[in-house]
Amino acid sequence: MRKSTPTAPTAPASSTKQHHVQVAHSEVTLTFKKKPLGIGLVPSTQLYGAWEVGHVPDDIAEELCVGDVLMAVNGDTSVNAMDALTFRTYIGKLAVPISITFRKPLLHGHCDSHATATALFPQSDEYTQFLRGSTRHVRATAAQWKQ
Repeated sequence: MRKSTPTAPTAPASSTKQHHVQVAHSEVTLTFKKKPLGIGLVPSTQLYGAWEVGHVPDDIAEELCVGDVLMAVNGDTSVNAMDALTFRTYIGKLAVPISITFRKPLLHGHCDSHATATALFPQSDEYTQFLRGSTRHVRATAAQWKQ
């Protein structure tokens, strides 16, 4: 008598999920099956990558976080050298499925670059002098020193 081996269940062909996730170390690759992608990208201030995630839809919030840096689109890393208009045009012309690889920033866990920049470079006193009240410190003139 033959023994049957159990197999893992397969997802139905008409799956409602619009993306596929692959995680490797600190990188996440999302494969989007339809447009619009639903994620928001903003210019990055990290030392690597030109774009970072500014908005994450609820259905992929477990895999992708605000501040994750875009590394490649369909394996092409040259997207980080494109200006905003060229990048938008490039993404608009791509046919689905589109695979986008993101890297989670190593500095301070999963902080977005705005929060990191604010922590590293707090607002200078030069810019907040008018919020401190009426106290002003000015340099004395030579005539004042002679008195």
